[in-house]
Amino acid sequence: MNIRNMLTAKRTNALPEPPQAGPSPVNLNAPASKVDGRAARTTGRGVQFNTKVRPDFLERFDKMMTAESERLGRSLSRPYFLELMLAVWSRAKGGDVAPFGLSEPALKGAEMIAEKTGWPLAQVIEDAIAARVKELGVAGTKTRSGK
Repeated sequence: MNIRNMLTAKRTNALPEPPQAGPSPVNLNAPASKVDGRAARTTGRGVQFNTKVRPDFLERFDKMMTAESERLGRSLSRPYFLELMLAVWSRAKGGDVAPFGLSEPALKGAEMIAEKTGWPLAQVIEDAIAARVKELGVAGTKTRSGK
């Protein structure tokens, strides 16, 4: 084909025509119809901590985590088990460890309740959990306060 024919030849588009302006069949401003369950299961862990380890390290880590899970009678996640290990190591080195993994405001509140009631901190936490279990209607639980 010569240049003159190339310039005068009718061009065909491989792309379809763009959509015409008008209302969209999808309302993008409508709220989601399904609640995302991930928000309900939030752990407060939002920072990535990805590291490469030797395969034998990961096997040992998982073996220890499984043993601890069986001892506690509940499943543990790798991040939670890592937090437990750090707390044990920190305590062994004389460092401060937030009891029960509480946030600073929750720990301060629990300490204030312990001071007011004269209970040990562990009992304050147990009582709070027992009260919530009772509130949710799980039978066979009692709080220390008897409520």
